[in-house]
Amino acid sequence: MSKSIVNACASDGIHIANAFGKNGEVWNCFGESRAVRVGDVAHMYHGDMDKGNSKHFVGEILSAYEKFSDVTIEEFPEVKKAWPSDSNHGGPRRGRAIFCRVSWKEVAMTPGEEYRLKWPGKNGFKVQGTILRIR
Repeated sequence: MSKSIVNACASDGIHIANAFGKNGEVWNCFGESRAVRVGDVAHMYHGDMDKGNSKHFVGEILSAYEKFSDVTIEEFPEVKKAWPSDSNHGGPRRGRAIFCRVSWKEVAMTPGEEYRLKWPGKNGFKVQGTILRIR
């Protein structure tokens, strides 16, 4: 996920992920999403503290994950701008993406949080990209 997509998800109050392959195969993140519960705490980030461009968002999960095909992209205008369906990355394609609603807040990144978020496997968390779903 790019910096712009992370910022867009934070602005629109969601977390989104492609969870199904082109032929309908179920990816691991779909199974993992079923363990996420309302009230769980999630972290999302991009950038590097040493470069002065880090952003860290913490949020409470407000809804279970659902298929993106159950809503229209117009409900998420910032995601639509940052991740258009005709982009090289395919955008949040209908029938392939899932999302949940999150009340994101930007918070200062600490060195300890940066280490935990960038190398979750070294800290007892599953390696899963720019989001650490459950604290």
